[in-house]
Amino acid sequence: DKMREAIRLRREQGMQSFLYFQSFELWDQYAEKHFADDIARGRSGGAHPAWYNCNLMNPDPAFGWGKYVAAQIARVPQEYPTLDGIFYDRDDYRYYDYAHDDGVTMDLDAPVYMLGFAQQQMNDVVTGVLREHKMGIFTNGPTSVEVVKHIDGVMCEMNSIAACLQYLGLARPMTLLPYFFDTKSYDATPRNTEEKIKSALGMGYFPSLTYGDELCKQIDARYKPLFALMKDREWVLSPRPLALPEGIGGNIFRTPNKNYLVAVIDFDKSVVAGDTPTQNVTVGINVPDAGRIRTCRLLSGDGLPEHTLPITREGNTVTATIPEHLMCSLVVFAE
Repeated sequence: DKMREAIRLRREQGMQSFLYFQSFELWDQYAEKHFADDIARGRSGGAHPAWYNCNLMNPDPAFGWGKYVAAQIARVPQEYPTLDGIFYDRDDYRYYDYAHDDGVTMDLDAPVYMLGFAQQQMNDVVTGVLREHKMGIFTNGPTSVEVVKHIDGVMCEMNSIAACLQYLGLARPMTLLPYFFDTKSYDATPRNTEEKIKSALGMGYFPSLTYGDELCKQIDARYKPLFALMKDREWVLSPRPLALPEGIGGNIFRTPNKNYLVAVIDFDKSVVAGDTPTQNVTVGINVPDAGRIRTCRLLSGDGLPEHTLPITREGNTVTATIPEHLMCSLVVFAE
């Protein structure tokens, strides 16, 4: 079997295999023939927009289509017991389905079914089966805390929603694979690659590999050491933990060994455009355990070598200064 052999070969190379799966979109001819009653519909009775040649379905596990999906996921561990998990696509639909009633949602005078509620129930079924077999679940664009509650990791496919989805990744890994509508592609130009890197670093995502040319690959490689430190990062949620100069964006994370990572980003500047670096960018962190911090080092994809930065302290505030910053830097405060 080609699938089982592919899983085996990936494992030999230290890679994991995640099977593509989803519960919302179904080939339209098959849907209309076998599950017409479960097609989600708009107020006028027409089908909702979905992927090419597909109908958008209501995946409530009590409906015929939902039962079919549940039966499919139950077979996955049986057919592929060495599989590592699934990539659960299209976890993002939340239209109103006027052909069904969830018992709580109304649109003006019409009882409707908010599809996110159906997805939450289906996700409980899917994750329940996979958890029993110690398989993981990585999903694309979940709609809510409830939908994502048993999910291991999240992928975001658009920069426009990355800022919202980042809050679903406070305690789980997230991948950014942004589609750029101006180029009708994932990051295929150097400027798109830079935009991906900036968004990912500032919001705690891991960036996808570039789809671009050699220059795009060089940009990816230049900033890769910064993201290597972000594994298992957690958000810092204490009050006002980070101070940066006006015009500079960023975020602060904590690592499993209790170091602090400060992402420093200039969203207006570009390496490939040859912009001029900003001099002496001050980075201040305000954290309860500031007394532990003894060292600070700078990692920069902008061209500066990794080196130590001097620190000053005042109470729970520790400050360092980046001598030269262009696009993205990572400042590490450690014991």
